[in-house]
Amino acid sequence: MEKREALDILGVKEDAPKSEIEKRYAIALRKYRSGNIEGLAEEQFNRVTEAYNLLMGYTIEPGDDEKKRKKPNPVLKKLGIDEEKLRNFLHYYKFHVVGGILILAAVVSMVRGCVNRVEPDLSVVFMGSVYCAKQGQFEEDVKSLIDGVKEISTENIPISEAQERQDPQVQMAMLQKAMLVISVGEADVILLDEAQFEKFAKQGAFMKLEDIPAIMNLPEDKLAVEQVEEEDMKGNVTIVDEGVYGIILERGKVFTDSMVVGEEIIAAISIKSKNYDNAVKLIELLINDVKEE
Repeated sequence: MEKREALDILGVKEDAPKSEIEKRYAIALRKYRSGNIEGLAEEQFNRVTEAYNLLMGYTIEPGDDEKKRKKPNPVLKKLGIDEEKLRNFLHYYKFHVVGGILILAAVVSMVRGCVNRVEPDLSVVFMGSVYCAKQGQFEEDVKSLIDGVKEISTENIPISEAQERQDPQVQMAMLQKAMLVISVGEADVILLDEAQFEKFAKQGAFMKLEDIPAIMNLPEDKLAVEQVEEEDMKGNVTIVDEGVYGIILERGKVFTDSMVVGEEIIAAISIKSKNYDNAVKLIELLINDVKEE
């Protein structure tokens, strides 16, 4: 595929920033996953993916035939493997291969966890620049402070601009893992930074929190209000809902004792929470938590 064709497929200009290319690909991905009659067929989506990989620099345009070929690898030749095709595959899909391996490891870990562990009464994910250094301490504190919570699971999913610059493969894997955890309902409460909150809230990943009694007396600057959006392939955005989807938390004793770090910490409840009542209890606990002087 040539660059001109890739630009036409994604409907972007030659000088389009990577953020615009990623946005168009995300729209195509949602349409493909929707499975409805208006969604993308697999062949169409494969073309979109090929165009995306080329414009993002994960693949290269076809080169001239006059490039000198190296002496073929004898082992690969005996195995009947085309060395150039193998080299191109590893170059083109290195991000997806590494990301896929990490995601597969995460899925295997989750499946193994489901087999070997007791089903948790509450699942908490620290996401973005919000990170919990002492997960065991956090779990013990929450179990001791919330009646009915006997088993709690916690997980860190680091996502940041610094990580994007230093190791884009890991960043991609963490983004995919975050989407996986949210989409399959592996999280009840998500503690995350403003950037990740806005991104996932716009996609409808969180529940509205207006009905939680503990938030009714909170000042407006502690309420994270967001709009849920839907966007078509032409880039037309429709607002389908709006409300309080997160609470901006203070750094209380629970966070201090368990060494939770993050410039701003927003608490949200996953739209697919399996333990909603306990999720609400944790939100209320963190709202009322006071740091010891």
